[in-house]
Amino acid sequence: MKNAKELIYYAAKAPSGHNSQPWKFKIKENTIEIHPDFNCALPIVDPDHRELFISLGCATQNIGIAASHFGYEYHWEIKQNLQGNYYIITTFNESKTIIKESLFKFIEKRQTNRSVYNGKSVDNEVITQLQTMVDKGNISIYYFQNGEPYFQTIKDAIRKGNETQMNDAKFKKELLNWIRFNKKEVNTLQNGLTYKVMGSPPTPRFIGK
Repeated sequence: MKNAKELIYYAAKAPSGHNSQPWKFKIKENTIEIHPDFNCALPIVDPDHRELFISLGCATQNIGIAASHFGYEYHWEIKQNLQGNYYIITTFNESKTIIKESLFKFIEKRQTNRSVYNGKSVDNEVITQLQTMVDKGNISIYYFQNGEPYFQTIKDAIRKGNETQMNDAKFKKELLNWIRFNKKEVNTLQNGLTYKVMGSPPTPRFIGK
């Protein structure tokens, strides 16, 4: 399969907890298998591997979007190996009539930003555009505006959750293991949360911690 490595490249752009990238890929003829990599699991924040398997689903979705760009139809299945672990296998077939996914161009633009909020509200024009993009019957988007009762309830719950986590020494230790404090760590490890994502300057690890 000539575009397998390109498809895996875009699959690896999918989000994952602490950007741990908990997946392994296996190429076989016209298929790509995505297996969980439990060496990259997060036992403190994700003890049941719920988020890990959600990440595998996100990687599969990215593969599908990229497949349409390269001219492939695809379908995927969830299977179980001899050890009892679940994995996803996607099968590809070249097609001259495939409609390319418009989301492809956004795969590399997607990001998580943990910098301080500037307090500016999202423009109504942007919200309207987001509302019109939801064209599948099983997807809904809910909007909560600052100042509304539901907004305050959600805000209080998030703050309480953050305080609980940051008062947990085990959580902080696990988090610190996945923060990349400088360019050398970013380039060497190519995973985790970079200092830029955290809104911080590059520092030696002992200073950053």
